[in-house]
Amino acid sequence: MKKIVLITTTFLISTSCVLHSTQDLAIEKRVIPEQFLKNDDVMSHSVEKFWKSPFENAELEKIVNLALKNNYSLQIALQHLQKSEATFKKTNSDRLPDLDLETSSQVTRSKIADSLDTRDSSNSMGLALSWELDLWGRLKHLSASENLEFKATEQDVQATYLLVVSSVIENYLDLSTAQQEQKLLSQIEDSRKDEYTVNHELYKTGGVELSALNIAKSNYKKAQYERSQSNKNVSNLKSSLAIILGINADQLEEAGLVKYKSSVKIGNVDLMKTRPDLIAAEQRVLASIEKTKAVKLERLPSLNVNLGYGFAASSVSDMYKNTVFNSLIGLNLPIFRAGEITQNINIAKSDQEIRTLEFLELSNKVVNEVSASYKNLESEKESLKFAQEKLQVAKDTLDIDMQLYNAGRIKYLAFLESKLKLLEEQNLYNSANNLYLQSILNVYRSIGGMAFQHNKKGISNES
Repeated sequence: MKKIVLITTTFLISTSCVLHSTQDLAIEKRVIPEQFLKNDDVMSHSVEKFWKSPFENAELEKIVNLALKNNYSLQIALQHLQKSEATFKKTNSDRLPDLDLETSSQVTRSKIADSLDTRDSSNSMGLALSWELDLWGRLKHLSASENLEFKATEQDVQATYLLVVSSVIENYLDLSTAQQEQKLLSQIEDSRKDEYTVNHELYKTGGVELSALNIAKSNYKKAQYERSQSNKNVSNLKSSLAIILGINADQLEEAGLVKYKSSVKIGNVDLMKTRPDLIAAEQRVLASIEKTKAVKLERLPSLNVNLGYGFAASSVSDMYKNTVFNSLIGLNLPIFRAGEITQNINIAKSDQEIRTLEFLELSNKVVNEVSASYKNLESEKESLKFAQEKLQVAKDTLDIDMQLYNAGRIKYLAFLESKLKLLEEQNLYNSANNLYLQSILNVYRSIGGMAFQHNKKGISNES
């Protein structure tokens, strides 16, 4: 106590000095102890090493590597990079000359009045060289623009890489925490069950009153409800992580992760016939395949046939007396296009790969979404059951407390507390019922709406 008084007095004296004058006040220079400036165990472990420990995990590293290999968003970004590079090379090729082999055959047949037909024919073959002189720098600016787009796409890939890695780590840590919580809630549920069992036996022998038994039962049902909600949370986190990894959530086990080949069928529901977004994505894949085939055929010779029929005369009155028929067949073979056709093919291939990856990404997302919606439905159904049982316990407790209050054995505040407990349980039951109805809607939406009624493994009439 003496030390405390001394310190307080010194502080007051110092404060009064400051109020009068600060010119003569000498501030002692504080020196940081050397042990805190050195890279010793304290600094290295608490600042530099401690934060790394949650991330130095073999399973986490394995999952991150799997995401970098299978994540559809990252693969799509890489395909966009290849497409951007091909577009840049194609723009550069426009500044170089094109060389084509051209050959043609032309036949002209004329009939003048009643005279004999006349027929003229001509054939030609040669090389055609075309070269656009970039006088005003148009091609130069186009090339510079595509080069900047290519560099921007490179940064997009880096941003996607960072997003994928951080998302995987974030989801993994959330899932680990949720699984630990799930384990603890399961143990709490077991303990509450034992507590209820003991109280039930004591009630049979008159060791506890019925109110105490109802409280133990209510606590047990509450633990069941919380464990059910925890199961739902873990299921949703697994689904989210699986979507990032490009696999099925059912394969997300601690034993290891294997590559998942996307499927679009759940039970007997063919999602390719029920999900409009999947149907549209498949059509885009097929369209890109046809476009790639068309672009590849640009390497082959092109054959053009031109036919003409008309009238020719020196005067208007003789116009319809003289007829002319003309036919022209031309053959064009690209010899040197400075890689233009090759880059067009590369662009088409990248587009096809992007469409395919988008389809696979959507397929994997839909499969995980449908699977998660069914699991959530089961969890919400179980939670609704527990909420209903808790509500019934609260009703029974209120009835008992009303009888006890009428008999003068408990005070009004105890009876009022039971009534408030019933209202709380009613509110929780309403919320659980709302979540259950939403889970039914999520199943209906996830499998494509009208397919809901055709699914034998779907919701029963009772549900």
